[in-house]
Amino acid sequence: MPAGVGGFISFHLMRFIKFHMPVGHYFTFADRQIFHRKCLRQTLVFGTEVFSCLCLEREQIIVYDEVFAVSAPCLSEEELIQYVKPYLKAKGFKKKNKRWTKVLDDFTLVFYIQGSCYSKEDYYIRPGVFMNDCPQKERYYYGHFMTEILPTTPQRILSEAESFFGEWTDKDLIAERTRAFVEWEQRNPLEKRRAGEVDYDKDPVPSQVFFQLGTPELEYILREL
Repeated sequence: MPAGVGGFISFHLMRFIKFHMPVGHYFTFADRQIFHRKCLRQTLVFGTEVFSCLCLEREQIIVYDEVFAVSAPCLSEEELIQYVKPYLKAKGFKKKNKRWTKVLDDFTLVFYIQGSCYSKEDYYIRPGVFMNDCPQKERYYYGHFMTEILPTTPQRILSEAESFFGEWTDKDLIAERTRAFVEWEQRNPLEKRRAGEVDYDKDPVPSQVFFQLGTPELEYILREL
């Protein structure tokens, strides 16, 4: 959980959020942004950041270090689909159901909107990138590199997706991050992580994205990119 979160999100503040703040809205408290979202999940991982949250029954409080000047209702899944369809089509993406793909020379971009099995109101926005020549690509439905984006505004969602696609099709950047991750994993093997012996503040993970990759994929990146 980000520093200082426990100190300012008191029981009374959580009650205020729960009973007075509409689900799917932002507000700012103590120079932090809080997003109130009806959801069952306890922790969300987006790119290299882990955003902590406090759950109130079926509702969730997500706390950010970054503060935006935005206060808008949460997008419905259908609203987002109708917005992104023409945008992604103009960018050269092909649509199948709620999954858009675009094939480049060495990569395939994926923009996926996935419904939740827990709630009809909840859904997930999952951009991903495949390495086209990487073996066993079929093992990865979302992409070798994937993230998750909050349903904020269509413009922000697409901006974040574009940024993600740009970063994870940059071969030099991918190779640099992979080397840093492999070195980090050598310092912090799974046994050490499971035992709670890793100080993530002093030795942060270079990128959460690599946790889903196996050794063959990491070796492929270091060998081919």
